[in-house]
Amino acid sequence: MTDEPMLERNLARWLEPAGVQLDNERIPIYLEAVREMSGDLTGRELNVVHAAHSDLDDAIRSWIGTVVRTHDQGFVAEGKDELLARLACGAVINALASSMGRSAILANLAVESASFLGLTPVIHDIKAVSAHQLLESGKRVRARVELDGFALASVGKVPAERKADPETGAAVTADQVAEDVFAQAKAIRALASGIDSRMNAYAQRQSALDEEIEILWWILRGRDDDGMSWTEHPPVRRAALLAEELKERTLRLPGPPAAGHLLARALQDSADATVSIADLAEAGAQITTLPSGTDKLLPITSTIGAYREVNGNDDLWRGLAETKFGIPVNLETTLATAAEQLYRELEMMELLEA
Repeated sequence: MTDEPMLERNLARWLEPAGVQLDNERIPIYLEAVREMSGDLTGRELNVVHAAHSDLDDAIRSWIGTVVRTHDQGFVAEGKDELLARLACGAVINALASSMGRSAILANLAVESASFLGLTPVIHDIKAVSAHQLLESGKRVRARVELDGFALASVGKVPAERKADPETGAAVTADQVAEDVFAQAKAIRALASGIDSRMNAYAQRQSALDEEIEILWWILRGRDDDGMSWTEHPPVRRAALLAEELKERTLRLPGPPAAGHLLARALQDSADATVSIADLAEAGAQITTLPSGTDKLLPITSTIGAYREVNGNDDLWRGLAETKFGIPVNLETTLATAAEQLYRELEMMELLEA
């Protein structure tokens, strides 16, 4: 997938349902605004993803309006929520397709979280872009860096030892010595740089290998970090613990593309069991090391937070999660899918805290 060509090719079509004609002279203005927005997501990633799913707050309306007005001073944002949502969605798509930075990864995970909740994006293409980019990003951060040649090859020619002129007997001058010292220093710097680049490559390869081996043995041993067999845990608690322990072994974000498969494998026969957000949150709330979220796009951890806020009062915590965050706590899915969502939220929370 490409970034700007994709944006240029599709933006007019994406904006048409908001009343923008395909040949509208404002398309170039919106194009520049979307590009600017996609590079300025830091600190507002979740809010922009909310907006991309028709859930705009005043801060996002103001931000989008301000960006567009830098390219069109007469732009008025009031009463144009459909257009603003589509501009926000276009910015997220462009960010996903053109960057592997922290903000892009966080937005990518947030889009997947919105999909888990069944939220409808204003631009349907974002689903395919998000799924593709998350897979590719997970692969790229774990790619084995190829090592070409030897560091010694980067040194270049080192000057030979200076001697007095055999014919005239003239001694070596200070300028000649200085020239040779400079050449030697240049060669040493080149060698050090070559070694450093290879050490960085080795470190990346080692980190990827460490993560892979640690996760592999964790899956094979069939026990949690306290030594208890996974089969001894009730299935819902097991799912929460699995998500947490897999996240602890994830050294690079986004997590490995096989994360969902690994969780399903560890859940064994319970993987396809039906569970609600409330069920997993109630079990997760008992695991003190699991964090509490504060956003609808963190549905499980935010429901955990609601549970803890009222000390598990059965009459209050479900309603609190629904009214405070808009989380459909009775939404049902498979246990494997719920565990993968909790794992995703733990990734998001690490990125939010960075």
